[in-house]
Amino acid sequence: MTGVDVRGIHRVVWGEWQDPVNPMLADTAQRQAGIDALGTGVDWILQIDNDEVLPDVEALLRAIDEAESRSIPAVEWPMRILFRRTGPGSFLEVCSEDGDPRYDYPGPVAVRAGSRTVDARRCQGAFLRPVVRGDDRSLQLKHPSTDQEIRAEILEPEQAIIHNSWGRTPGEIRRKIGSWGHAAGFKSQVFYWLRWWPAPLMWRVMRDFHPFARGLWPRLRRSDDVRGLLIESDR
Repeated sequence: MTGVDVRGIHRVVWGEWQDPVNPMLADTAQRQAGIDALGTGVDWILQIDNDEVLPDVEALLRAIDEAESRSIPAVEWPMRILFRRTGPGSFLEVCSEDGDPRYDYPGPVAVRAGSRTVDARRCQGAFLRPVVRGDDRSLQLKHPSTDQEIRAEILEPEQAIIHNSWGRTPGEIRRKIGSWGHAAGFKSQVFYWLRWWPAPLMWRVMRDFHPFARGLWPRLRRSDDVRGLLIESDR
């Protein structure tokens, strides 16, 4: 962090966030600590993780302006999920049942200062959910919108965030499932060996394979269009 912060603006928030019984509570508390540390000295806070790449910053800024004008305290963003790297610049990406694009909505990527997290990055209150034009395949969009969900069909496919949480080396994935805020322990090891590890050979027949959320990841397809968006070590 110190190496890339050429303006000297970063601040470390020290603490211990561990909950072996419910790891997601620890994830939620850690994110809340970051929001609290910024206090009211800012208007909006970005919650973009270090394995997420935002291709179009201006599109997000426009969405934040829209949310601000409508007094909506949070903005979500669709994410493309890279599941396995199969070669230099080549990945397996989560897609819909018929191979069309599919997007995840794991929670707001921008929230108002003072927001309260309730489930990882999800917060209390209403949220703006920009969606890709024509997308009716993503799981979250198959359900009717709630009173607190304001959908806006304003994005193009290339504006979705690239979430490279899984398209990494075996060592990085083992470290991930050993400490992530979802289902740790034996089930994560089973998923690693039976789903993630053989994916380069078995991806054509893999169906509904998310480790704990049924229907979220229907199948996989090849993806070769993200190379230019990733840092060299992730390509």
